[in-house]
Amino acid sequence: MGCGSSTYTDPESVEKRPHSAQHQPKTNSVQHDNPKGQNNNKQNENKPKDDNEETSNCIIDESKNKNSSRDINNQIQDEKDDDIGLNEPDNKENQDKIIHEELGIEVVQDGSRLVTGNSNEMAKSVCEKEEESVALLNREEQEQESKDLEKESDETNDGFRETINTLNESIDEVDAGKISQFARELKMKIINGCFESASKCDSKTIRLFVSSTFTDTKAERNYLMRHIYPDIRDFCAARGVSFSVVDMRWGIRDEATNDHMTNDICMTEIEKCRRETIQSAPCFLYLGFNKYGYKPLPRTIEISEFKAILNNIDDENALSLINKWYKCDENNIPPIYILQPISVHIPEYLTCRDEERRSVIQQWYTVEEILKESLSKAALMSSELSDEQKNKWIFSVTHQEVIAGMLKPNGEENRSLCVMRNIPYLKQGQFQKDDIKFACRFIDMDRTVEPHVIDTNVKKLIGKLQDDTLKKCGNILKYDGIKWVQDGGVTEQTHQEYIKAMGKQVGKSLQGAIKRAIETTPDMDSVTQECASHLKFGYSRANSFFGRVDLIDEGLKYFKVNGEVTRVPLVVHGISGAGKTSLMAALAYRGIKQIDDSSSSNPVLVVRFCGTTPLSSSGRVLLKSICDQIKEAFDDGQPSPPISYAYADLIVEFKRQIGRATAERPIVILIDSLDQLNDDDFARTEPVWIPNQLPPHVYLAVSTLPNIGGSYKYLKTTDISEVEVVPLNLDDARNILSAWLKISKRTLTQSQLNTVLSVATDSTTEQPTALRLRLLCDAVVGVESYSNLPELPNTVTGLINAFFERLEVYHGKELIQTCFGLLSTARFGLSESELIDLLSCDDNVMDAVLQYHKPPEKRLPFVVFARLMNDIKDYVSIRGGLGKNAMTWYHRQFIEASERTYKNKNLLNLSNHLSKYFDNTFSKEFPDRGIAPQPLYWKSNDGESEGRINLSAVAELPAALMAGQRRKRCVEVLADPVFLSAKCYAGFGRDLVGDLFDLKDTLSNFVMMIPNDEDRAMDSKDDTINDLAEFIRSQMNILEKNTELFVQQGMDQIKSTIARSLIEEYQTKDGGLLPWVPNGIKRPLVEHINKYQDSHPCAMTLDGHTAPVTAVSLQMIKGQAIISASEDGSVRLWDRKTGRQIGKMTTKSSIRTMSITELPSSKVYFNTSLPCGTAVFVGCEDGSVYVWRVAFSYFKGKEPMIVPISIFQAFNDTPVQTIAVESSVNDKDCSRIVTGSCYTLNEEDGGQGEVKLWDISELLTVQSGDELREPILLSMKTRHEIAIAQYGNKEWNVGIKALAYSPDNAYIAVGFGLPTYMSGKGEILGAVVRNETLETACVIDGGNFQLHYLEFNKNYSNGETYRLLISTPYTFEVCLITPSKGNNNNRSAMLFEKLDSNHSSGAFTTTENIYGSAVASMLLLWKDSQKFEFKAHGGPLKTVDFGNAGITKLCVTGAADSLVKVWDVDKCFEYEPPDQLHNFSCTALGIDPQQGVIVTGGDRGSSIFAELRSWNSRTGEMITYSNGFSDKLTNIQYCPCSRLCCVRKGENNQILVYGMSTFVNASHGFDGRSAKINTITVSENKETHKRYVAGRGELSFTPDCAWLVSNSPSSRDVKIYSVSEIGRKNGDKTDIALGSHNGDTMGGHFSDSGRYLITWCADYTNESKRSYDDAPQPRNSELKLWERKAGPEFNEVKCVEADKTRPSVGTINPHRGHHGFSCARISPDGAKLAVGTRTGQLQVRSIPSLDIIANTTAHENDISSAKFSPDGELLVTGSMDKWVSLWNSSNLDRIWKYYVGCGVTSLDVYIIDKVFRIACGDTSGRMNVLEVHNVELGPVHAYSGRFVHDDSPCGFRCRWCGAWNEGEPADDSVVNCQFCSSPIHHIGQFLSEVKTET
Repeated sequence: MGCGSSTYTDPESVEKRPHSAQHQPKTNSVQHDNPKGQNNNKQNENKPKDDNEETSNCIIDESKNKNSSRDINNQIQDEKDDDIGLNEPDNKENQDKIIHEELGIEVVQDGSRLVTGNSNEMAKSVCEKEEESVALLNREEQEQESKDLEKESDETNDGFRETINTLNESIDEVDAGKISQFARELKMKIINGCFESASKCDSKTIRLFVSSTFTDTKAERNYLMRHIYPDIRDFCAARGVSFSVVDMRWGIRDEATNDHMTNDICMTEIEKCRRETIQSAPCFLYLGFNKYGYKPLPRTIEISEFKAILNNIDDENALSLINKWYKCDENNIPPIYILQPISVHIPEYLTCRDEERRSVIQQWYTVEEILKESLSKAALMSSELSDEQKNKWIFSVTHQEVIAGMLKPNGEENRSLCVMRNIPYLKQGQFQKDDIKFACRFIDMDRTVEPHVIDTNVKKLIGKLQDDTLKKCGNILKYDGIKWVQDGGVTEQTHQEYIKAMGKQVGKSLQGAIKRAIETTPDMDSVTQECASHLKFGYSRANSFFGRVDLIDEGLKYFKVNGEVTRVPLVVHGISGAGKTSLMAALAYRGIKQIDDSSSSNPVLVVRFCGTTPLSSSGRVLLKSICDQIKEAFDDGQPSPPISYAYADLIVEFKRQIGRATAERPIVILIDSLDQLNDDDFARTEPVWIPNQLPPHVYLAVSTLPNIGGSYKYLKTTDISEVEVVPLNLDDARNILSAWLKISKRTLTQSQLNTVLSVATDSTTEQPTALRLRLLCDAVVGVESYSNLPELPNTVTGLINAFFERLEVYHGKELIQTCFGLLSTARFGLSESELIDLLSCDDNVMDAVLQYHKPPEKRLPFVVFARLMNDIKDYVSIRGGLGKNAMTWYHRQFIEASERTYKNKNLLNLSNHLSKYFDNTFSKEFPDRGIAPQPLYWKSNDGESEGRINLSAVAELPAALMAGQRRKRCVEVLADPVFLSAKCYAGFGRDLVGDLFDLKDTLSNFVMMIPNDEDRAMDSKDDTINDLAEFIRSQMNILEKNTELFVQQGMDQIKSTIARSLIEEYQTKDGGLLPWVPNGIKRPLVEHINKYQDSHPCAMTLDGHTAPVTAVSLQMIKGQAIISASEDGSVRLWDRKTGRQIGKMTTKSSIRTMSITELPSSKVYFNTSLPCGTAVFVGCEDGSVYVWRVAFSYFKGKEPMIVPISIFQAFNDTPVQTIAVESSVNDKDCSRIVTGSCYTLNEEDGGQGEVKLWDISELLTVQSGDELREPILLSMKTRHEIAIAQYGNKEWNVGIKALAYSPDNAYIAVGFGLPTYMSGKGEILGAVVRNETLETACVIDGGNFQLHYLEFNKNYSNGETYRLLISTPYTFEVCLITPSKGNNNNRSAMLFEKLDSNHSSGAFTTTENIYGSAVASMLLLWKDSQKFEFKAHGGPLKTVDFGNAGITKLCVTGAADSLVKVWDVDKCFEYEPPDQLHNFSCTALGIDPQQGVIVTGGDRGSSIFAELRSWNSRTGEMITYSNGFSDKLTNIQYCPCSRLCCVRKGENNQILVYGMSTFVNASHGFDGRSAKINTITVSENKETHKRYVAGRGELSFTPDCAWLVSNSPSSRDVKIYSVSEIGRKNGDKTDIALGSHNGDTMGGHFSDSGRYLITWCADYTNESKRSYDDAPQPRNSELKLWERKAGPEFNEVKCVEADKTRPSVGTINPHRGHHGFSCARISPDGAKLAVGTRTGQLQVRSIPSLDIIANTTAHENDISSAKFSPDGELLVTGSMDKWVSLWNSSNLDRIWKYYVGCGVTSLDVYIIDKVFRIACGDTSGRMNVLEVHNVELGPVHAYSGRFVHDDSPCGFRCRWCGAWNEGEPADDSVVNCQFCSSPIHHIGQFLSEVKTET
């Protein structure tokens, strides 16, 4: 390791040192580190050894060992007395305590010296030379020399470090090439999937085994543990390496001693340390002092060796005792004799304690001594045994450890460090009587002789051990001359400086060696490490796969298919524990070889075992790692652009990467256990990333459980190949078990084998699986041939329980119960370090583990934990998440067994334990146990980068506090804004909502039961917790994806809320800084100036669908879940309390309708204990119907079980418009559904809609795993047949609009719909038909209106009469229907209640006496005489629903904006909606140049006119409005001089010109008609140009007010108008055509200088709905830059086209096909251009080149507007995705964002009181004023000049205050505004047609 050896001489052991050693020459050479030592070595290299160094080459013969029995007895008694605490030294200060000074390399003081070298001879010669010369130096000279040498040491050490670094660098340069080449070759082999190469990829782990005797090393070991190892651990952690120490002094249990396993455990740990430690890093530390140590009795003896030994024993008593304690085990391969456990013949050994224990232990010692004496004597006498066989009877445990860890390994770099200590006093051989007690602890003595003398035979062995050590280990620290202190020997108190010097040098040596090892080890990147991890795991599983020939052959057939053939994925499925993982590993190992051998190809193997690594725990990280591997393989490791981390992008990237496969480079992918993925992105429930058809030369195999996770159900709907892992048969079980046993060199007797196989293949209780066989193998692998088998349960659960019981016996009940209980209680698993910390804080565990030896740090010994992990390693997995590698059980059966056995029985204590740990209590309560602090967050060390949130604490703490009944502390935590923001920031917002509501429920229930003072105090917090819960839940659609906006959204609440008050207090106190954000970095904060201050009734917004929501329901499990369906083809389940998405189902077509029904709760399905739940039916655009059954577990955190039970074609070539399903009445399953189709234009069926009645009784019996079934068609009728011919024209194309079952399932209401062009021509609305036959019972008169919706009131029925709610375009009625009294010729509908006749209802529902309806984007509710009306969404509502009776407080809506919203009904009726809104969207916005007034324009409805509204720019309050506009207003633009304002009317293509003198100002309103002075018709009105596009028709004035630019959609021209002409009353409106675009022009914008004009056009493609693959390519959207010359003359400078690349999945609706430019803006200084697109792309381009400076995906939908700040440094964008974003205009780094809530249609920026403001309009009709804090603006840009229409002096506009400043400053100068004194950067003059004087 490069640390050399060091010799320490105690200061008191010599008198003086030679004067010649006073000064040493300074040097920078490593060889000069100890020149004196080297010189002595040369002078004494041939000097003979003393007696201490004489050693035998092999064996000490019997003549030299005649007192061996006494020696053994003395040694055993010495070591074991210490083991059980009989000889603990007194804890008193020694009177002769020596005060030392700290020593280091080359520091000499008081005759002591620490020398570095590499041989024993050198160390001895140094010591001898110093002792010979000591009389030559007096005390004064010595002190002076010490000072000089200390100074010299500092200088030398400085030079030393510098030289070492230089030398290392040169070595690294030499080695770098080799290391780099080796690393590259190794990496590419691993990337390509080479199993064998993966073993060479080191894990970043260092495990250091510490070997020594116990009693004489206590001081050194304790000091190393307390002071050195923690520093090394931190040193390694900083380099990404884990460091652990295996010290066998602590943690060996009685059970291990009873079984004589101590030595075996030591040897196992040594091998594990070598195997798992980084190559060339130290893995063995030997403390070789004066003591030799305990000689063990071998636990096992091979049969031939045992017989050879017995041949030399004549003593019958001895033979009898030996045969009693050693038994032959023929189950071992080869057979062995095993020393029986002590408790077999001394049963009290494991049960007795204290004084009785001493007697029992002594009883065993007596037996052991007899056995050892007889056997060792016979072994040494035997001529049949080899030297190595004899040595194990002589060598101590420590000696054997050194051989295994340091001396035995050959052919590899030495990886050990040896520390040697010599106490001269112990060499004399004679000891004072008072010293005997302590001397026996430090040296091996014969205590039977008086006075005690050193055991000479042991002395020889020590000499041999040390000599062999010195020869083998080149890394030695040797300390000579240590003074003996009476009554203690060597302690930390009496030898402080020696201990410190030793510890310091050990730490330095280990750190240096570790650093070197890390630097010279090939550093594999994360991609390679991930590949290697799975290859290693797969290799081990493949090697353990035996038998199952039929399965492996069937699987390998898949890889024999010709590579040119397009294949489908292979799906391996089977029940849990069937052996899928081993089969997949075997397929990977053998399949790749099969492909490789059958062709000359070089295949790339990608293998992943989901859940075994952090990067295989979710679909996102799994796809990312696979794409990275394939990319690396095909790019040959060369750098390439990084892969996006967005899930949608990863799906596209995955398909692109596998498409790179060729005949020469096929790709083989095997992914095991899809069910082990988490639910993020629904990658396992809906693995859409798995292609239906694979590209040529691609092989893809996956495995999954058939009934867990949803993967198999989804894949079954596609084309796949399948291999089912069937239950084990007898032959397979025999072959597999025999092979597994053989690996462990074990077998079973025939009787034992038959018994095990009988249990393994027993199918009476469950199907035989490989997991059951594996558990059986583990249970019997250690059973001896002479022993009986343990009890073997015939179920996996029983075997797991038995496995747990064995672990409890071997590792201790306290440890196992606590460890497994904590693993089961923690919600997200525990990392290794967390689990060790938690166990160390449990006194019961620590008392049990540390039975006899108390370490200096009361912490769970790592070796104890390591042994436990080794025993369960086959059953646990390491998963990613929370920034840690968390341990969890791998098999689901283990999870359930652990919860049942350990968690549920002790949940309160376990939860308390977790809460105190993550609440940072334990780190303060137990400062001596090394417990890692658990703060809420850690700040970064540099103060610049972002700190880290303690993810484990925020995730685990609230639930643990509640489960541990620490309610008061839980309230404190969940009412802390810092904790709330941290949990949201960490991405646990939905979890936080659940925490808050759970706490609220807990407080309410607890206070009611036990009302005491403390609980009353907590009850006062109930409102706080409830308010916080409501606040966070309502904002989760924002915070879930934008975690950094917690403070922003809190400040955006109305001022009366508790949440606003708490966060405002936090904001005021800390300036809005998140504590983990670097100091000095203030995040912007947006304040909504004119936010409506009334409590909004929306409880939460559910954001997940990507297309309009067509159906919603609150009737899942009595309102506990919400279900929604959408045109995006998905059905989503949401937790009603938290809003978390908990399930998802998908269809292949857009969903039009949905109906659900609760199944009887008394029944149970799925072969589980779950209630059967709900049946879900959805009808699709393609005429298909999908049916699922959904069951919920009431245990928190459990996912719903979703089982598809049917997919059938209800109609051909026509959509399913509506579905109704029977209710479950009187605990009876529903048995029928009815479906209705749209009208069609098909002449063959007359275009009539149809009604079909289906029998579904057989569907609901489908179990999980069964084949899908189809319903039976019972009856069908057309609309004409139902309506009765005389009441309807047969020629009309009339569809079925709505269906509804009566509460008793006796009747079905059928509603008719008409095409839009037929509206108002209907004669009847619908009919009521009988459920059995579809015969018409009565019809419903419609009054010539078409029907929108109908529904029975489920809560009203008297047996004959029903309430039927009917919605038409102009009525919303409740009718009383009595079908039984009607007939085909009698209409018996009667008006009961006409609620409203002024609104067109699109959807409605009712519960009890509350009615709900939807009109466009409005939600209407009626309750008795109360009415609630409010704009609920940013688009038309599609569906409304309430819950069942008893869940009347919530209403859920779905709309075209793709959102689902949940409303508090009670708050709705208390809410007074704002009246200062446009009737529809706020589509246009303009700001007066003087910045006093904002003017907005709106959209219009079918019977409502558009409006102009004016607003105070300072307060955001409305001033006035003017309506009566027949068309929507799309753009508002003031001229720069504020004389004119132009308003664009979109569909009529007109520009309305208003004079500012009568238009509007901050003090009075306007009349939209009298203020108008001109109307410009831009182009003729054409139907094709009526579609609204964000930003369409944008107007712009030249800065001198000479010209106005507009667009002309019909001609695609850009038109220029003279402002002087159009600004006159009815002035000339002649336009000048500038030039045309390829597409419809969107408008233009002039630069502030007037020099440049930018124009753009959009692409318009067919808006008809079609699949994504059929989406048309964009049509040449252009961006043109023009340069103005004179007047209206412009030259085209540059033209660029929009990127034709399709958008990423999910960014915009793929049906729409718009990809072009949507807005453009030139910066104030004219140097940059900001461009937005329809796909959400934002670009900054240079002017005039139009080259892209920066480009980013800014939004998920159209960017409607982009505006620069007045200083040009910021860029603001608004989008239809509901967000306003703030950007750095130079690089497009996002600075901040604000959620408006509805699509942003228009936007502009201005400044008030030097604060930056944004005004924006949205689709709800609001005008929002947003004030941005913590953003500093620089000097605003300005150009000066004169306007063309007046004689006003030259000047410039101040953008700070809007005032006009007269004068013309120098170009490119900074001046102050004459009115507000703000800085203005005057660039120059704007281009004007008015000549200005210079």
